[in-house]
Amino acid sequence: MKTLLCSLLIAGSVSAQSVADKAKTTTVKEYELNNEKTITIKTTSTERRNLILDPKDAGELNQSLINSPIYVEKSIMIDYDNDDRFDREVQLTYQKRMEGDLNYVATPKGIYISSSDSTPLFITKPGAYELSSKNIDNIKILVKDINTTK
Repeated sequence: MKTLLCSLLIAGSVSAQSVADKAKTTTVKEYELNNEKTITIKTTSTERRNLILDPKDAGELNQSLINSPIYVEKSIMIDYDNDDRFDREVQLTYQKRMEGDLNYVATPKGIYISSSDSTPLFITKPGAYELSSKNIDNIKILVKDINTTK
């Protein structure tokens, strides 16, 4: 019994060192263009940040956290023709610091993607793309045509 208790305590202390903060959100928005065409956009965003304790506070009860990068995965599904299916999916993966974020605007002809310090990238065709930014690292963009039920 003592062995089981000791092994549980050791396993608990090892797993506590690799703690992550994770948040997942989903939003659905509809935009009407020129009073005739409606675009539906469903965005699912997952943000994960490893919680790292400041080594200067080792052994203290209330330890400070070190700012660590935030890993972001976004799935943007777009319906261009107002039916019961999404027509295009844009997958964004990037690593951001505390300041700066990646923005996008869907239009009937494609999608604009930019950050606060980069030139906007306008994507009209499926494929793999990259975007450079000072505040956001490793921006990967994958665009594909899909036929998925809403």
